[in-house]
Amino acid sequence: MSQTGGWQVDLDADNEAVCAAVAHDPVWHSYFLSDLEPPFRRYTRIALARRGTERAALLVIRDPAFTHLVASGDADGLKSILSLADLPAETSIHARREHIPIIEQYFEISASREMLLMAIESEQFRPARSGASAVRLGFADLAALLDLYSGYDEGTFTPTALDGGVFFGIFDGGPRAGEPRPNRLVAAGGTHAVTLRYSVATVGSIFTRPEARGQGCATAITGVVVAELVSLGLRHINLSVAADNAPAITVYRGLGFGAHCSFHGAYARRR
Repeated sequence: MSQTGGWQVDLDADNEAVCAAVAHDPVWHSYFLSDLEPPFRRYTRIALARRGTERAALLVIRDPAFTHLVASGDADGLKSILSLADLPAETSIHARREHIPIIEQYFEISASREMLLMAIESEQFRPARSGASAVRLGFADLAALLDLYSGYDEGTFTPTALDGGVFFGIFDGGPRAGEPRPNRLVAAGGTHAVTLRYSVATVGSIFTRPEARGQGCATAITGVVVAELVSLGLRHINLSVAADNAPAITVYRGLGFGAHCSFHGAYARRR
């Protein structure tokens, strides 16, 4: 525990302290909560700052395949954390508007994009109506997933996501009863993070090959992923979408998702 500027800072908080600090908003803090579970916990450090009733938190994920940073809480408290933390040289970030000026004191930010965090609670879910047929995917489908996502420049899929995650896909021509699956996925999607213990999940990696768009694939896949999460008992389910992506927002609203908050997604390089 360290002290700076009147803030008490714990640079590697334990699970109990993290839960107590972020439980008021499980949607924004879905990565904080899901990364308390294996296999992600070993790659995760969560710093907490407190001063009286004020709180701040910083999640830093150093997965072998990517680095990611999520900011939360009081901006001054976040500055106290950043002044003490072992920060990555390069990282993607999720941060609210009020956190950007603080983060810019420590990182050069590029490729910033305004995002919308959308959320749904289990009882609000409206199943998708689509003719596209999606099937559950697993590690046996990894090669097909990697081939699909090789065309998704903004994608963040890694094989680790299949460990405890929920993924569905649509194959070229569709699988037929009693026959092996075709090798080529035309669309897929799943979860970035899931935790049954804290009842939150983040949906993502929704991607359709350009030649298969306009056929309801994204709607079908998002719908079955959310339906599976609801069936597992997950209460708080969220996803992120570019704020200017009106067609995707319309799809998600049709499933019952509503706007939770806006934030900036960006890349950052240590100053």
